[in-house]
Amino acid sequence: MSEVISRLADATPAWLSTILREAGYLSQGSVVSVDQRISDAFNSSTAHLRLVYSEDATATPPQDLVLKLQKNHDGENEVQFYRLVAQLGANLPMLAPCFALNYDAQSGNSYLLFEDLSPTHVAPVTRQQLLEGQGVPRADQLDGIADALAGFHAYWWEHPDLGKYEATAIRPWWRDKESYQQHIERRIREWDSFKQSAASEISPQIRATYEYVLGRMPALWEEYLEERITNRHQLTLSQGDCYLSNLLCPREVAGEAEEPKGQTYILDLEAVSANFPTYDLAYLMPTFWSPEQRKVHRPEELFLIRYLQRLRKFGVENYNWAMLWRDYQMMVVFMLFDPIWDQTAGASRAYWYPKLHCLVRNFWDMGCGLTLRKLAEKK
Repeated sequence: MSEVISRLADATPAWLSTILREAGYLSQGSVVSVDQRISDAFNSSTAHLRLVYSEDATATPPQDLVLKLQKNHDGENEVQFYRLVAQLGANLPMLAPCFALNYDAQSGNSYLLFEDLSPTHVAPVTRQQLLEGQGVPRADQLDGIADALAGFHAYWWEHPDLGKYEATAIRPWWRDKESYQQHIERRIREWDSFKQSAASEISPQIRATYEYVLGRMPALWEEYLEERITNRHQLTLSQGDCYLSNLLCPREVAGEAEEPKGQTYILDLEAVSANFPTYDLAYLMPTFWSPEQRKVHRPEELFLIRYLQRLRKFGVENYNWAMLWRDYQMMVVFMLFDPIWDQTAGASRAYWYPKLHCLVRNFWDMGCGLTLRKLAEKK
């Protein structure tokens, strides 16, 4: 087997020839040169590659590729996921074609080699646009994202393999009652740390919101989580880090009332897990959209309507609007603690501050507080 490299500089023609040959894409000939264009990905070492082959190479070897390298075992889950997809022969057109992959348990290094989709596709918004409050994509892009996520979620909906493999394990936050209790304890510690280190940033509303939620979280195991988790009821696989910048939409613009001009792709599945379907949707919109952005021209409502319609089209019959909206509210409840963790983990204020304020405002604007209270005080 080929070496699992840790540096882009080690992606030499010889190494690429070896992994493509092992994967069955280069039965003869070799890579003679490679041109790299480094990506600005912040959680991996990623580069766009242009390969040139010897004259005797296989007729149609892949030429434009994206190589993603990770260290410290960070890529293990994503490699295992793509292996499982290949093993199942899953029809998941929203995933970028993957030509080669490997993970080394001893070193913690991993690589994934994908088709380069950048000539025809682009992220609907950049990370910087999200941070600057300019994170609402075009309507046709949101339609394509709804279609891609609904298709992905529908395939894994109550799938018999949920919880069976590492890549389909239940999200650790609520794997069982003990895990959920540990999750609450962790959130309390993070909130205490945040109060000490960012005291000047905590308005009375923010303080009241987090204390309101923390006081009601323990009851949610029995009243919301337990039956769903135990029976895998209305669970699916979630991408797990589903910001808009982790998707690729067609560059071609669709006209008003037209369908998207091609497939939308879901990227960066290192956090994939068995989870609530709306976990991904909470990342997409209320995490970096203000209440005003959610409502002007109704992008959120139209997205959710289309997402639910597509779930039904793909065969999901046991999920309705009321269920979708309650799950969406509850994932915003849990997402509230994401910016707190970001700050305590050393993220910049430019990242966690807008995220915090969007989530707190949306928590109340969406009625999450009332839904949480009804569940927590249910008798």
